[in-house]
Amino acid sequence: MYRFSNSVIGFLNLLTLLASIPIIGAGLWMARSSTTCESFLQTPLLVVGFIILIISLAGFIGACFHVAWALWVYLLVMLFLIGALMALTIFGFVVTDQGGGVEVPGRMYQEYHLDSYSPWLRKRIKDPHYWMTVKTCILGSKTCAKVVFWTPLDYLTKDMSPVQSGCCKPPSSCNYAGTMLAQDPDCYWWSNNPNGLCYECDSCKAGVLEEVRRDWHKLSVLNIVMIVFLIGIYSVGCCAFRNSRRAETDYPYGQNRMSKVHPRWDFHWLCLKLNIFCNTESLSRIDVTSPDSLKDVYECAIGNFGVPQYGGTMVGTVLYPKANQKACKSFEDVEFPSGLSLEACPSSFLLIEGAWNAHNAGAAAILVADDRVEPLITMDTPVEENAQADYLQNITIPSALISKALGDKIKKELSK
Repeated sequence: MYRFSNSVIGFLNLLTLLASIPIIGAGLWMARSSTTCESFLQTPLLVVGFIILIISLAGFIGACFHVAWALWVYLLVMLFLIGALMALTIFGFVVTDQGGGVEVPGRMYQEYHLDSYSPWLRKRIKDPHYWMTVKTCILGSKTCAKVVFWTPLDYLTKDMSPVQSGCCKPPSSCNYAGTMLAQDPDCYWWSNNPNGLCYECDSCKAGVLEEVRRDWHKLSVLNIVMIVFLIGIYSVGCCAFRNSRRAETDYPYGQNRMSKVHPRWDFHWLCLKLNIFCNTESLSRIDVTSPDSLKDVYECAIGNFGVPQYGGTMVGTVLYPKANQKACKSFEDVEFPSGLSLEACPSSFLLIEGAWNAHNAGAAAILVADDRVEPLITMDTPVEENAQADYLQNITIPSALISKALGDKIKKELSK
């Protein structure tokens, strides 16, 4: 399951990495479109797209190389990214909810009015510096060059894009031959100069905002799909992270499923001394006397290997070596003073070898933290991986299984 979960999250991160490309492409398309020049919504898309690209790459590496801290960082940033993408999508819907065109009698195209759009968009588009950039973009795209040579019949039978309708002609309500005293202000901004036209008209700004509104609604569909996809990946990533913190192992049981043959070792290590009393009976207790936050009486299960195998009491402290913290090899340069050793080892190393290494280092006893919530049961005699080593009969220290809850409390205390 451990390898499966990490393989799944690695594969999904590869898909996410590939899925970020359309988001980046959409942002670039909004910037380079021949008829739209909006950039204030294109920039967030590019930022989100590149973040997804980088984080997916980090998650892929963390999952494939089994780096737990990388997965933790990946999940944290992924959670922030999901929230940011949701906020961006909601914001886009809110600011683009208003707007739309007005039918022109006898014409195929629509006209657009700036007042019908949201205040935030109006404020943004009216900014002189920003509008100068947009106007330059429209001029460079030669959007109006396609309309300049239209005949009157073309105006009656052909459709126009929002930018063409707002920027390339005066409003249809304008009457330059009549004596109307009050007309749309845009009528006075109109110029026959190809570089003037109606680029300073509010209708031109409204046409640009209509392009923004239409494009954003299309991209919001993509954003929603991405959010659902990222939530699914985040869920699988949580499982992979949880599994990556465990040693890979099976859970076989002894005869009648009454004892663990290969107890699993939790390989989080402790950095503080704890005064512990442990009776060396099959099912006994551990009296933690310090620190005060852990002071209590806890159950423990003594393994039926090692000596002494009779009742008694031991007093000691939990020690943490600076080197060889997983007890997977001999403690050649580490010496344990008299006391209890909380040791650990990945699943590829059986309990018996780890106990033997701690025994040779001078540990007086071994505490093994269970990795899941279950009743404590006597640890059965483990099978030696190397039959010729004959470790079992030479181990002269007891081993005690403590609950996951106690192990977690000790780890939390010693991580301070």
